[in-house]
Amino acid sequence: MFAFTKWYFDFLTPADEFVFVFVALVRFMGRTFGNVTLHVARPDRPKPQTVSISIGQHTLTNGESLSIHLPQGEITVSGEECTVDVSTSQWSTALRFLSGSGTPRNPLLIRNGRRSMISWRPIGMGYDVSGSVSIGPDVLQVRDAAGYVDHLESTFLPPLVPVRRLYWGRLHNCDFDFAYVKADGGPGKAASWAKAYLREGNTMHEAEDVRMDFRGTVAGSLPAAGDGSDYTLNCGFGATRLVAEVQHIRPVQQVSFIETADIRLPALRAILAKITRNPRGVKFLARADVAVTGRGTHKVSGPMIDEVVYL
Repeated sequence: MFAFTKWYFDFLTPADEFVFVFVALVRFMGRTFGNVTLHVARPDRPKPQTVSISIGQHTLTNGESLSIHLPQGEITVSGEECTVDVSTSQWSTALRFLSGSGTPRNPLLIRNGRRSMISWRPIGMGYDVSGSVSIGPDVLQVRDAAGYVDHLESTFLPPLVPVRRLYWGRLHNCDFDFAYVKADGGPGKAASWAKAYLREGNTMHEAEDVRMDFRGTVAGSLPAAGDGSDYTLNCGFGATRLVAEVQHIRPVQQVSFIETADIRLPALRAILAKITRNPRGVKFLARADVAVTGRGTHKVSGPMIDEVVYL
């Protein structure tokens, strides 16, 4: 009756320009609808720009890579290469994600003991992104940007999703790529799920040992930079351990995830709005001081993108 699928592409330039493309499809009561969203946050602009188009007619093709065919263009997804070519009257993307680190084997799975399930994993980390993005007269030429792609699918009806708070982050540098997700069942709930991926050279580590120690009290409202949401992240990958001191610099996006304005049937729109629980989240540009220990200790510092989502 209900399924939510999303593909997420992002990159961060050396000038701290952050861009993501979000492709979401919702299947509900025999109907499929969704959108493609482009978000651009630049440090030299007063606020981010977000534009989107509704997904009407489309086809999905599975081969060596997944292809999403739209009237406005095509999006292809694989661990080695992704493309995002979309052109509308107001905005466009012509992006290549090359030389990714490959797709981790095991996704994070969240189940309720029945058929419903959430599945999440990176498609690839450490992509070299090039191309261009335009919104109106503004054009951003992209070169040597660090990119990331992931995929999520959920068959839970939103009121039945067992997750109430979700944390996600990703970090790339020339020595390793890292991404994590941690999902909590909410106040008074013991349930928790976590997964982390660390690529060093040609080796992909996976772990479920993910701990977050916040430096302040994390309240029920969405956090802001400097309000206690900074944290220490500690992930164990067997003999290898990653510890990151994460400090938020500025928000780069704050949004609700399921939009209903483009649904034409008022009754269907009202039902979906009621059951989705208004999921919302905020993404940050952060700085991370990272130590990876195993065969010696490797320390790096650099930019990081992370997010908290309330469901």
